[in-house]
This record gives sequence, C-alpha cells and structure tokens, in this order.
Amino acid sequence: MKELLVSLLAFGCLVYIQLVVFQSYGLVKDPLVMWIVIMLMFSSLFIFLAFDALRAKEEYLRRLI
Repeated sequence: MKELLVSLLAFGCLVYIQLVVFQSYGLVKDPLVMWIVIMLMFSSLFIFLAFDALRAKEEYLRRLI
C-alpha cells in the first residue's frame, strides 16, 4: 500500500512538472498540445501502475517460495 501511495505521489509530481513546463512556454492554449499533455499524463500513469503490478507480482511469487 505504501508503494502505491509513493507511485501516485510520483505521478502527481510528474503531471505537475509537465503542466508547469507547458504553461511556462505558453503552449497550453493550443488544443493539440493539450491533447499531447493529457496523453503524456495517462501514459505515465499506466507506466507507474504497470511497475506497481510487476512489483506486487514479484512480492507474491517471493511469498510462495
């Protein structure tokens, strides 16, 4: 559970950094760039969830042995 919270916190930081960078360049007004930002956010979320699932699987297999 603690690892999931750390993953979500890291995801939130990554989203915040992406939005700050894109807003600092003034690119958020363009709809295409906003879609790219949204896709980057979702892809980073799926990457964090995939790593968390792999870690949970490894931990489960370690308990079986």
